[in-house]
Amino acid sequence: MENRSRRFGAALDRSSRRGLHQRFALHPDGQTLLACESLTGRILAIDLREPGRWSAWLTDERLKPNHPWFPGANGIKIRDGSAWISNSGRRLMLRTSLQPDGRAGAIETTATHVLADDFAIGVSGSLYIATHPEQTVFRLDAAGNRTTIAGPREGAVGATACAFGRAPGDQSALYVTTDGGIVAPYEGIVQEANLLRLEVGELGWPLIEHA
Repeated sequence: MENRSRRFGAALDRSSRRGLHQRFALHPDGQTLLACESLTGRILAIDLREPGRWSAWLTDERLKPNHPWFPGANGIKIRDGSAWISNSGRRLMLRTSLQPDGRAGAIETTATHVLADDFAIGVSGSLYIATHPEQTVFRLDAAGNRTTIAGPREGAVGATACAFGRAPGDQSALYVTTDGGIVAPYEGIVQEANLLRLEVGELGWPLIEHA
């Protein structure tokens, strides 16, 4: 594990020094890390076996930022043979299929008007989205219905990242980290950062999906 961490760190350092890496997902091949490069709007493929080896795995205008204060491609998750990607600035949820050779397929827009900083995926296919400056966490189901499951009253001010629990008995809990509104204070007041635990009634999709 230590050697892999060192290889990842070296590869990441060399992959791009100006791109502002955001979140990552392990490719189902188990040897490639997919990284959101928010400033350039690229998804990078970083080879974990060879530090310094990387390539642009996916490029598209919809991955680029469109506002200086919001990143472009920001969150990425793998589910059922597809990579799901959020673009915070453009308020888009995007998806691309993984081809048999590991490359990305055509990119498609799956939802608009979604300010997603980070997100997690449930086994039902619902997306659980942390909206950061909008101070909420909401569920976007496969039919397109949106349900707010936490807001300022529940402590979701500055909700910036989320993931499902993994321990037995904790796998239907969504954990959300917040920054207390340091970027966008709620009602003008910066609060303490929180770690929220939200019961959402379904299991999370595994973070690591094997080919």
